[in-house]
Amino acid sequence: PELMNIYSDFADIRTSESLSLPNIPKLENDKYIIVESKVTDEIQAKMDEFVRRAELIHAHAVDSKEDNMLKITHEGRLLGTDIHLLDQDAPFDPDSKLNKVVENVYKEYVNSEQTKGTQIIFSDIGTPKYDYPNTFTVYDYVKDELIKKGIPEQEIAFIHDVSADKTEQLYRKVRNGDVRVLMGSSDKCGTGVNVQNKLVAAHHIDCPWKPSAIEQREGRILRQGNENEVVRIYRYVTSGTFDAYSWALVETKQKFISQIMTTKNTGRSFDDADSSALSYAEIKAVATGDPRIKESMELKMEVDKLKRLKNSYRKNKFELEKKVEIVYPSQITHAEKSIEEIKQDIVIRDSNRQEGFSVELKGQIINDKEKAGALITSIIQSLDYEQKAFIGNYRGFRLRVYRSVSDLFERCNIMELVGNHTYKVYMSDSAVGNFVRLDNMLDKFDKELSRLEEVKESAESNLEIAKKELLEPFPQEDELNQKMARLNELENDLCLDKPEIIVEDDNPEEDEKSILETERKEKVKNLKI
Repeated sequence: PELMNIYSDFADIRTSESLSLPNIPKLENDKYIIVESKVTDEIQAKMDEFVRRAELIHAHAVDSKEDNMLKITHEGRLLGTDIHLLDQDAPFDPDSKLNKVVENVYKEYVNSEQTKGTQIIFSDIGTPKYDYPNTFTVYDYVKDELIKKGIPEQEIAFIHDVSADKTEQLYRKVRNGDVRVLMGSSDKCGTGVNVQNKLVAAHHIDCPWKPSAIEQREGRILRQGNENEVVRIYRYVTSGTFDAYSWALVETKQKFISQIMTTKNTGRSFDDADSSALSYAEIKAVATGDPRIKESMELKMEVDKLKRLKNSYRKNKFELEKKVEIVYPSQITHAEKSIEEIKQDIVIRDSNRQEGFSVELKGQIINDKEKAGALITSIIQSLDYEQKAFIGNYRGFRLRVYRSVSDLFERCNIMELVGNHTYKVYMSDSAVGNFVRLDNMLDKFDKELSRLEEVKESAESNLEIAKKELLEPFPQEDELNQKMARLNELENDLCLDKPEIIVEDDNPEEDEKSILETERKEKVKNLKI
């Protein structure tokens, strides 16, 4: 029955001319709502610790198996979300990021009570850890605090709690407003999740590494079928941590991707688009609030774009050199030769005009078109494919025939008038019609002459333009040199050019689980010792 209802709705849309697709909702005031949390003394102490660890790693004073930039980056993301993900004994801050998430979710819940408005909360960090029930998780904390404020537990759901065969049941509850708060990660609550009907707000607790993940998240609410014309999207940032830097990094990646997707002449690659470990310089710059790191990111993007434009310029210059040296001169020479030949053939044609019909075939003059056509057909049938044979003369031109196969792989018979130039005519089944085609070809000599003269003139013009373009330098050469110099200066100051051992992983949930498991095994090992 449900499938039949879907089909019925689809049929109504297809058959009704008055219906139109609903609009995608707009952001309130056309802006994201940025919610900032201040750094506490405990968080700053952790950031300082990250710098000390990064210095040891950078100096190769610690084994990469024990500590590395990926681990620091991961812990930095945890810290930017909530310090209790690293230290469960840390004091609670009423103005922390998660508490502000709770406040805003509850506010939206109350304000949309009459319409049963729903909300979706995204976090790739602090997902439910069922194997570690006593550990702090973002999901459980937010849920518990929302329940304390008065939201019924049955109206809050984790996408992680539902098996694959029951996800559609959960989506239906969200679409109906029975579940009003849905929490999930980018992977589990992104592509293919259709819960938009009553969504009034979406909340980004953390920032994913990839711009595509943000696009998929926000595609859940900014989607056709949402009953709300205006919605709100919250982005939560803990200042002074990796949070702000992560959003800036993703913004830079998105700008770069947008440029290479809309620029026809640049290479389409971005090697660092999915890197998930910050460098020593980046960690130090974030911890100290150094603005040069953001400048270096933006400069690198601009330099990459300019380098691709220069490569395109070089490729275009190579093509121009080829046209100047070979293509256009060849076109001009060929046109000049053909023009001279056709001019001579026009003289031959005009001096061999005839009142009646006459053709020489196999040494005999024939004045009957039917007879001449039958003879030509018999001659062609005796030839092998692509075997050409001169069989006579017509109006001052030698007449040549052969059998061939067309570009469409069809068999065809061909006649050629050969003078100073060669003119090809495809034969029909009509003997009389074939000679009409030959006469029409002769009459087109003047038109062909004009066409070739235009070809020659165009090639000569293109040649002159190409020669001038070859002398033009790369227009953004000075800009590229200036930005490269500034980028090199920043990289030297920030030590961004120093190679580092970096382990990469683009699955934050699995990465977090792996680190927790490693810590558990280490504790067990110490107990045995």
